[in-house]
Amino acid sequence: MKTRFAMLALSLALPLSAGATQLDPLYGYKGSAVYGFDQVLNGYDAVGGAAIDATGRMWVAGRVQIASSGPQRYRWATLWLTPRGNPDFNLAQEGAFIYTVPQPFEQNNAAVKAVTFDAQGRFLAAFSSQPDTTMAANAHVHVCRMTAVGSYDTSFGINGCTKVVFDAAATFEIPYAVTVQADGHILVAGSSDSGGSHRAAVARLDDHGSYDGSFGPLAPNGGSRILNFPGTDGSGLAWDVLSTADGGCLIVSTVHRNAAPSVGIGLAKLNTNGSPDLGFSQDGFALPLFANAQGVDLPSAATRLLQLPGGDFLVGGYSPYFVTYSPAGLLRITPQGNLNPSFGNNGSLVFAYGDVFTHDSVSAMALDPAGRIVAVGEAQRDLGNNQDETEIGVARLSTLGVFDTSFGVDGLYNFEAEPYAVDPQASDFPTDVIIRGDAIYIAGGTFPKGTGISDSNYFVAKIDDGLIFDDGFDN
Repeated sequence: MKTRFAMLALSLALPLSAGATQLDPLYGYKGSAVYGFDQVLNGYDAVGGAAIDATGRMWVAGRVQIASSGPQRYRWATLWLTPRGNPDFNLAQEGAFIYTVPQPFEQNNAAVKAVTFDAQGRFLAAFSSQPDTTMAANAHVHVCRMTAVGSYDTSFGINGCTKVVFDAAATFEIPYAVTVQADGHILVAGSSDSGGSHRAAVARLDDHGSYDGSFGPLAPNGGSRILNFPGTDGSGLAWDVLSTADGGCLIVSTVHRNAAPSVGIGLAKLNTNGSPDLGFSQDGFALPLFANAQGVDLPSAATRLLQLPGGDFLVGGYSPYFVTYSPAGLLRITPQGNLNPSFGNNGSLVFAYGDVFTHDSVSAMALDPAGRIVAVGEAQRDLGNNQDETEIGVARLSTLGVFDTSFGVDGLYNFEAEPYAVDPQASDFPTDVIIRGDAIYIAGGTFPKGTGISDSNYFVAKIDDGLIFDDGFDN
């Protein structure tokens, strides 16, 4: 494993700063740690998700390039970090495992897309892999469960994994979200391509990795559903899924509408048996849109869901409605499937993380201990000369959509994963946000400036909004 990492030794004479918004200089290298699993020159390592276990150890999972070509060019891996941002050498050499997908499953080009822990503290990873490295049009969904020491849990599925089929007629399926319900059932959401059209899909497994046959009509013997949103052309991508208090689930998708704007958000509320919940927007489906301050509906793309206190839901994403500028977006939906007009501008708001940014998004959300929304995403800006870079944007706001002026600048903060290291103008793409006490942990991928996907790495950064050391640098 290649590691660009150093611990910062600080003198006790350094001043303290209470309530400041900045990277915690005691975590990683001045607030962030950048890692790569490269075993080949210019290896491609992409983070798929991160989660913290009961001991405070962070599990970061992603796609790892282990060879320049050939079978199993990409595998999947997990890196363990201590609460201080160090690799946990007690678990594995260099703190990480690189996995081969077990037989009898497809083993080529594994790409982790989502992770979570269940109530027993077992780690689940959802990924796609291919039966053959030459068959780029074929991909299948797998879910694996790991023990606390990072080995496959053989009590789950076959050899620790399950192949998830949304639709047996499809040849290209990708997972984008995985979550565990209170009763132990596992929900997987993603896309299913049959005949060249991506469709939003969801499947449910039991605690042992078998299909829940009572959920939906598809899969080999039930257990999955293709979501057909009324008012759309049927195509879509399911980006996130939440378990609801009634045992059902809510799925958010980006869909193609039959009316302008053509790109929109699709929400589907399903009962425990996978049928549409008719108490949600009358038919189980809703097509809300982001709107600007003037109330004009905007093209809307969804990425994430968050359950709010009281039962409402928050949808995060972005609005790709300008060539030169696309803002991040949030909207609040009631349990009945309606926009909550008390949030933002009559139910939604769009914003940028900074004045100079040109393309912004929300890619992860969480609630802090005070009940405030923390949203993170890409904050891209133009550097001139046909170059740009993407920083990490963070917003903190109330559940009514009012930005918290005590956080950053008017509730907004942005930073680079490697501000003082090898490539200070690398582009950063946040994937997950996790909050523990005053600390905000953000994980994602970082790409060297101007090199596309070459030699990409993971990053994990920590913002501490409580009492922290002041390292004397601007972030």
